[in-house]
Formats: sequence, C-alpha cells, structure tokens
Amino acid sequence: MKTKVKFNVVCCLWLISFACVSAAGLSWGGSLTGSGFDVITNSSGTTAALSLSTTISTGSGDVNQAGKIFIIGSYGNQYFLLTEQNRWVNYIGGEVQSYKNGALPAQTTVTFLTGQDVSSLVGLSLYAGYGSSFEEMAAAKRYKLLYTIPSNLTGTPGTPGTPGPTGPTGSTGSTTGSITIKW
Repeated sequence: MKTKVKFNVVCCLWLISFACVSAAGLSWGGSLTGSGFDVITNSSGTTAALSLSTTISTGSGDVNQAGKIFIIGSYGNQYFLLTEQNRWVNYIGGEVQSYKNGALPAQTTVTFLTGQDVSSLVGLSLYAGYGSSFEEMAAAKRYKLLYTIPSNLTGTPGTPGTPGPTGPTGSTGSTTGSITIKW
C-alpha cells in the first residue's frame, strides 16, 4: 500500500509541475513547435459496421525531428494505448507507450476499423498527438480528440469538420479535446 501512495504522490507532484511550467509559458527541453499540427478523421457506416481512420499531420517545423506519436483510447475509467505493434494495451501506470518512435513523418495514417461492430463501445474516445515525449506533448497541448463513438450513429453524413454532441458525425471531421489520465 505504501508503494501505491508514494506513486500517487509522485504523480500528483508531476502533474502540478507541468501545470506550473505551462502556466508560466515555459517549455521542457526537446520541445517541438507543433505549427501546422492537425488530426483529420474519416468515418463511415453505423456503430454496427463502422469504418474509421485518421491522418495525423506533423507540424511543418517538426517533420524529420525525433519524436513520438501517441494514440490513446479513453473508455469509462480505463485508458488504452495503441502500440508500435498495432495492439491496444491497457494503461495501468508507468511509461506511456508510443504508437511510433523516431523521425516524425509529415503525415501518419492509422486505420482503426474496417466495418466492425462497435455498438458495445459507445462513449469510447480516441486521441492522437505527438511530442518528444508524452509529457512534452501534454504540456504543449499537441493532441486532439479524433473520434468518440456515439450512441446514435446512423450513417447519415454530417458537415465535414463539424463535431456532433458526442464527437464528429459524418464522413470527415476534426475536433479538439483534452487528455486527463487519472492516477
């Protein structure tokens, strides 16, 4: 029990330090610029047969710089990370695994679903971002909500780029959100 309490205290201090650095307008070493960063999501179908992919555009000044791309799923009180092996792992603490690690490409396309039934995953939110580390990405706010599985997806296209009440609706969209990892 003492280890868990110590871990929680360390994590709280870590989060407070990031909030202070961010509020002061400072940055951590190895900071990337993020200028031009975007996440564009394409979806089609219904929750019974959803197709979903996203393209992460690296900021122009960050292309070919060393960095990590992160894909995070949030479902209830659980967090999942898409790893370099293209597998989802449950995040239970410790280092946040990246989806890609190395020289950042201009664009990264990720296909999540190709006609799968996700009706049992209503409320699952997916985020994407990049940084020299997870901490640097979070401090720089270089991440975006890319999709939330809605309860009423009927396949009727919405206006591209316009988020619905539970995430993007229609064939394309781009939204912003926040990542809160609860320790």
